[in-house]
Amino acid sequence: MSNPTVQPPTLDLDRVERYLAADPANPHLLASAIDLSLAAGKLDAARKHADAAVALLPDDLFMAHRRGNVLIAQGELAQAAQVFAKLLQQTPDANIAFNLALVYFRQGDYTQALATLEPYIAADDVAPAAVTLFARTLHHLGEVSQAVAFVERHMPRCSGDTDFLAAASLLYLDNDQLDEAQRLSDAALAAGARPLEALVVSGSVALGRDDASKAKAMFGEAIAASPSDGRSWSGLGMASLLEGNSAEAKEQLQRAVTHMPTHIGSWHTLGWCHIMRGELSDAEQTFTQALALDRNFGESHGGLAVVHALQGRKSEAEEGIERALRLDKEGLSARYAQMVLSGVASDPEKFKTLALKILSARPGPAGATLVAALNKRKR
Repeated sequence: MSNPTVQPPTLDLDRVERYLAADPANPHLLASAIDLSLAAGKLDAARKHADAAVALLPDDLFMAHRRGNVLIAQGELAQAAQVFAKLLQQTPDANIAFNLALVYFRQGDYTQALATLEPYIAADDVAPAAVTLFARTLHHLGEVSQAVAFVERHMPRCSGDTDFLAAASLLYLDNDQLDEAQRLSDAALAAGARPLEALVVSGSVALGRDDASKAKAMFGEAIAASPSDGRSWSGLGMASLLEGNSAEAKEQLQRAVTHMPTHIGSWHTLGWCHIMRGELSDAEQTFTQALALDRNFGESHGGLAVVHALQGRKSEAEEGIERALRLDKEGLSARYAQMVLSGVASDPEKFKTLALKILSARPGPAGATLVAALNKRKR
């Protein structure tokens, strides 16, 4: 039952705006109007009041800060960066630095985000939100070990924060600490919120434990919350492959590479999905795209060699095998291409078993390996 004494933000906003109409230069009313408009999701109203406040009080740091928050909410990140960069230059402050770093993070400028937040992160009273943003930034920069050490240092103080737990769970997943990743993900989800990172971890660990049904449920929920999350689409595609539904997997993996066009692992998975469906022309294009991103991945050369072998293009397959093994002596794709050329791999069931083994033998799109699960499957 709702508390009758608590008014929705829109009702409070209506009242404040009536007062503001009679006293448009009242800074307290303007500040309340901005905050209430944001709380009610009325971004145009928030922007109107913020612009009016800054025009009235151009030197007021708090009004400028509020306007910067409105710009973030509107997705006007370039303008928000200008606002917070100017404010931080005027007043070195952890809250301003956090907002500027958040803008850089959302712009994908992780180096700038890290540099902006770093001078403030050593303080004993640093907010959990800032700790979480710093950890996420390190993660995006590929500094997984450093990020894990940072998270462990702040775990005693921040373990009650859901976003912190979710971000930490994804870090542990990508550091191959699956039990700890699952524990933190469960703790984040048990708090009632459904953070994206915790859902991705839960789905990924479910894949590693051969629970495709739970994996699909978790990744599906993640996609409902964030339709452009490539990791979730990639994980969902792998779950569909494990269930034997290559048609669904194909569509899901195509969405994954649309949202993560530089993630080579997702291109590999899509390529093998095409191979398993007998779509050799599409598979060739997919592995060629992976090679265009980076020619130093042996599995890209090996996957293309498999396609060429299946197409009967023996000399091209042999060249691809040679390149793949030079880059990775243990490359399974290249070994399979050799089996195709020798005729050993003509059995369709053996092909499916080995294709799935190849997919599982490398870190999956969410960082977990699926070898144990796939080895248990009877194909």
